[in-house]
Amino acid sequence: MNNEVTCIAHFTAKNGKTDELKQSLAALVDPTRNEEGCLSYTLHQNIENKNIFTMIEIFTNKESFDFHGKQPYLVNFKSIVEELVNSVSVGIYEKKIDL
Repeated sequence: MNNEVTCIAHFTAKNGKTDELKQSLAALVDPTRNEEGCLSYTLHQNIENKNIFTMIEIFTNKESFDFHGKQPYLVNFKSIVEELVNSVSVGIYEKKIDL
């Protein structure tokens, strides 16, 4: 069964790196939205703490999500992310219930 996959990734920027992290995350949006299998890819910034960003990603299935992880722009982001963040938390979820 091919179930939708949702990834929720939280990033907390290092002091002085908020704008750079925001730009780096924003640069992922358009190319990812153009990937086959991407249903939604949105970047959010915390209202109370501007250093915290959340990317909410929805893909048609695990294969599409795995394909996304191999794209050059994401591989490049992963290579620089440690310079920009204090912490990263990633959760991957499979859609099980339609409400």
